[in-house]
Amino acid sequence: MVPFAIGSSVGSYEILDKLASGGMGDVFRGWDPHLGREVAIKVLTGAFAHDSSRLRRFEREARILATLSHPNVVQIFDVGEQDGESFLVMELVEGSTLRDRLAAGPLPWRQAAELAASVADGLAAAHAKGIIHRDLKPENLMLTVHGHVKILDFGLAKLRQEISSSPKVQVVDGALQLASGVTDPEMVFGTAAYMSPEQVEGARIDHRSDLFSLGVILWEMATGVHPFLCDSVNATMHRILLARPIVTEGERRLPAPLGRILRACLAKKPSDRFRSARELSEALRTLARTDLSTHPIWGSSSRKGISRKQAWLVGFACLLVAAPGGYYAWQRNRKPAPAVAAKAAPGPNVLALPSRIYGGRTDTFLAEAVPNTMSTLLAGVGGLNVKAPPSSAQVDKLNGDLARITEAYQANNLVITSITTRKSRLTLNVQLVDTQTWKILWGHQYEGDQSAYNDMTRAAAEAVARTLTQAANTLPSVSGSGNSSEGDLARSEGFRFSSRYRALNQQDDYNQAVAALERAYALDAHRADAASQLALLHAWRAFRADTDQVGDSERRLSESWARRALERDANCGLAYATLGSLEYQSPNGNPERAIEYALKGACLAPREAETHILLASTCSGPGSKELVIAAGRRSMELDPLNPMGPATTALGLASMRPAEESLALVEQGLRQTPSHSFLRDTVKPYVLVRLGHLKEAEDHFPSTGTVPRIDQKLLLEVQSGQLDAARTTAKRLLESWSEPRVPGRDAAMALCAAPFLVRAGLKEEAILMLEKSVESGRAPCLDWLLTDPDLQLLRGDPRFGRILLAARNGAAIAARHLDQARIRGELPEYLIAPLENLKLQIKMTSQ
Repeated sequence: MVPFAIGSSVGSYEILDKLASGGMGDVFRGWDPHLGREVAIKVLTGAFAHDSSRLRRFEREARILATLSHPNVVQIFDVGEQDGESFLVMELVEGSTLRDRLAAGPLPWRQAAELAASVADGLAAAHAKGIIHRDLKPENLMLTVHGHVKILDFGLAKLRQEISSSPKVQVVDGALQLASGVTDPEMVFGTAAYMSPEQVEGARIDHRSDLFSLGVILWEMATGVHPFLCDSVNATMHRILLARPIVTEGERRLPAPLGRILRACLAKKPSDRFRSARELSEALRTLARTDLSTHPIWGSSSRKGISRKQAWLVGFACLLVAAPGGYYAWQRNRKPAPAVAAKAAPGPNVLALPSRIYGGRTDTFLAEAVPNTMSTLLAGVGGLNVKAPPSSAQVDKLNGDLARITEAYQANNLVITSITTRKSRLTLNVQLVDTQTWKILWGHQYEGDQSAYNDMTRAAAEAVARTLTQAANTLPSVSGSGNSSEGDLARSEGFRFSSRYRALNQQDDYNQAVAALERAYALDAHRADAASQLALLHAWRAFRADTDQVGDSERRLSESWARRALERDANCGLAYATLGSLEYQSPNGNPERAIEYALKGACLAPREAETHILLASTCSGPGSKELVIAAGRRSMELDPLNPMGPATTALGLASMRPAEESLALVEQGLRQTPSHSFLRDTVKPYVLVRLGHLKEAEDHFPSTGTVPRIDQKLLLEVQSGQLDAARTTAKRLLESWSEPRVPGRDAAMALCAAPFLVRAGLKEEAILMLEKSVESGRAPCLDWLLTDPDLQLLRGDPRFGRILLAARNGAAIAARHLDQARIRGELPEYLIAPLENLKLQIKMTSQ
């Protein structure tokens, strides 16, 4: 057989160059004449071409890769056979392997954590499809020229349902031996130095085996040395199976949370590791954004590992230390911010800070107006990643730590403004600052009357865009804008008071927000943003309504304004997201329409934190807790100082598992906005009870001057062992569902009481609570029913089976709409893994 040579063809592809040789074959650089692009072509070498077992592995690689579509996994384009030799055509990844990079020494620990998090993201996508890599090592991780990481070679992957056929390994008298007379270590699938203990033993493996391998790689990236490598394969496998990592004095200091992550990844028992690659990714990303001192990697304690609960403390105890900084005291903070971790977005990260206002008290709303206007304009410039600006109220509480706010937003450029008002005259001073050097890259001062506000801010935004992109960018025009400065200023004033009302629940803020937004709409009626903000404002008031009458009135107002926004802009994401929330809140709402609208909102406005918050709240009904948590986290990435992000995420996390992380998020949000009523009066009490902090929960209400609602009273009674009282309260709560209308908030919180009732032996009341939720159109989340340990005690009851069926049907609705969005190319990437998990749960429940 003639070997493949430069200039020859493989199928319709031309071979340009040989790139590498591996255990399964050769890899060539090729040319695809149909699409005019370079590709990678993997061909089995002649020695293996007629080996049936290797051919089966090659075919399995093709099938597996074809099912994966993820930015951190190499993409397959084609598969074929020529002259009896099989070949695979893949994405050509330009760059070098992680092994090549490690030859230059260890990576900074932040960069190592970010790279490992990206690998974990790719593994999560594979694991969601039942695929285990089984051969993860630095040689199979490619670092692209743009700084991204790609997982290569799933040729050793194995579907989760299959049983491992690796040779058994035995430990005899303290020495490791390959069983059955096997002497070739290569027969043990995978590279020995990166195998998990269960791979070494030849035992059945699952996705947690990959997490161990990734832990070994992360250790090597952060320290420059391998944690188990010895002089021989047998000695290395012996250490993997029985010994702790090798730690020398020179490598033993890293941030303590990173040490905890490594200890969890490298636990000998799979049950002691992270539950999923997604959990590991989230912990690593939170860690990478935190400024920490260093500590020993592996302490002298005799403990052999840490629990998942402790591992989760990694990132979210860090958030307590890395809470976003406050108003920029420029002279007090003229020092470089901590190095920002690798960015996901391709262009510069830009954050416009609230303006300093010099002038009358009536002009304070301009503090938000200027950064909001400039952010909106800059967001339309290609190559820029524009962060949602924080409010002045948020950053004022944090007393001028510019470095911390820069770290929280991962911003490498700040737009710093001040504005002086004298009667109707404005003086706008703008500076663009590099956060790595604090060098002023550009600055200018503009003057004019209030009618020139739009012209001044637009000119400033154009100059910022030109400076950052080195191109003559033309800012996009605002769709339908009448270029009304008075309307823009009224809109900014309305945004400010709306934000204050949702944080503090003060009637005066509500009145001023409505007045300003309605004035903005009257001045510039063809703009959709004032109408959509009015819709959101009335929806929030409906959610917090004390009576059904107020709630109904506010829902009607909210829907009316949302419809008006869509009449002016058919792609107004915030209007759709608000309509989805209204459907979920409404006593007679349509669950399918709720998820359809909420998802459409997040797809149309992916950079607006509010759309993801509303999607999270809607998914707490016909969806899954994992979707809730993912959407909540996304909102926190977009707007770290919005307290609704931590509130939403904490509720989802606390419902799924009693993780201290949820309390850390609550405290983070309350430090930013201490009087946020929903976070303080609803979320924190639930999280405290869920974590078993009963005394703190009981003391919480007197300390805030509030009285427990009926659902909160039930939780306290159950946890304190007052079972007779709990039974009476549960009956009252169930009876309230028979009333004509029950606010969705109370129904959702009451539903969370079911596990506590089971734990207290009140199974009948728990079943009735779940049944009532189904009857009210709010079927429980499927993954919650499947995983909550207390609810598993109800599985023998046929009524629980019917509840599970209703939850499956609700989840199927959510999955269908998410899938349709993915087909259209609109689904936010962070929802892909939760969607795959949800589909697996639906399938399992159906079976």
